[in-house]
Amino acid sequence: IEACGNVAFLTASFSLVAQYFQDSVATVFALVEMTFGVGMILGPTVGGFLYEQGGYTLPFVVLGVILLVQATFASASFKKVGNDEMSSLSSDLSIFKALTIPRVALATLAVFSASVSVGYLQATLERHLAQFNLSAVQV
Repeated sequence: IEACGNVAFLTASFSLVAQYFQDSVATVFALVEMTFGVGMILGPTVGGFLYEQGGYTLPFVVLGVILLVQATFASASFKKVGNDEMSSLSSDLSIFKALTIPRVALATLAVFSASVSVGYLQATLERHLAQFNLSAVQV
């Protein structure tokens, strides 16, 4: 199920980046991929901290709250943009300018938090699966 969600997320986010930032797709993709990498690096540390502070359920609760907040902001900020507005947004865009655009900042935050969650779920879930003596294929 996670793989299907990841495929849907990546397809949608890359399509939106290509649609909204036609003249600076590479810059915005680089920003999104950078936040993915940083999230994967920080995820196990954040997950371990959350696990130690609140047990097994705290990482899932924190992730759920973050995702609900992001979904609310995404619903409010992704509106239909006309072609004239799109071209003015995407001309000569740097990474720092891109982060000042709410849609880019939101997408960056979403990728970052998703990456962190993958990392911290990997750090905490393994301990609990060990009690079931599952093989790698069963996991």
